[in-house]
Order: sequence, then structure tokens, then C-alpha cells
Amino acid sequence: MSNAAVATEEYSKNVTAASKQVTSLTASYEKAATAMNSMSAAHDDVKGYTEQMKSAGKNMAALNAVYELQLQEASTRMKDTKKFYDGIADLLSNLNNTVEDTKRYKDEVGKLAKNLNSLNTIYGNMLSAMNPGSNK
Repeated sequence: MSNAAVATEEYSKNVTAASKQVTSLTASYEKAATAMNSMSAAHDDVKGYTEQMKSAGKNMAALNAVYELQLQEASTRMKDTKKFYDGIADLLSNLNNTVEDTKRYKDEVGKLAKNLNSLNTIYGNMLSAMNPGSNK
């Protein structure tokens, strides 16, 4: 019986030690479960952040495309405006040349009128000289 009492006492100590280890193991599992829950929540946060970054990247790409189109449109408008102003400059140059030509034309018509007047005077004098009796 003494062996049975020793075995029972040893068994009781082993069960107590095992119970303590199970309690310790339970606490470790609880800490691990808490850590896993925290990691899971962090993973969800990172996943949401990743989705937001992807969306922001797509938006930036779309904005860049719109900006590129605006730059091309502005460049085209600048070229068209330059052509327009070049055309106006040519028109003003031609208009100035026309004014110069008009002044010369006016001067030449004036000279022609003086010459015609002189010729008419000379022709009139010739006719008078040829018809001496018509002056009387």
C-alpha cells in the first residue's frame, strides 16, 4: 500500500503540474489569439489602404491624360493664334504698301492732269494760230 500511496501522490503531483502547464498553455493561446486578431485587423487596414492607393493611382493617371490633352490643345491654340497674328501683320504690310501706291497714283494722276492741261493750252494756241480770223 505504501507503493500505491507514493504512486498516488506522484500521480497527484504530475496532474497538478500538468494542470499548471495547461493553464499556462491556455494563457499563451489567448495571447496568440489576441495577437492574431490584431494582425488580422491590421491586414484589413493595409488591404483598405492598398485599395485606396490603387484608386489614387488610377485617378492620377486619368488626370495626367487630361492634362496632356489640355497641353496639346493649348499648343494647337498657340500655333493658330500665331498664324492669325502673322496674317494680320501681312495684311497691315499690304495695306501700308497700298497706301504708298495710292499716294504715287494720286501724284501721277495730278502730273497727268497738269500735262493734259498744258497740252490743251498748246493745242488751243495752235488752233488759234491756224485760224487767225476766229479770234475776232
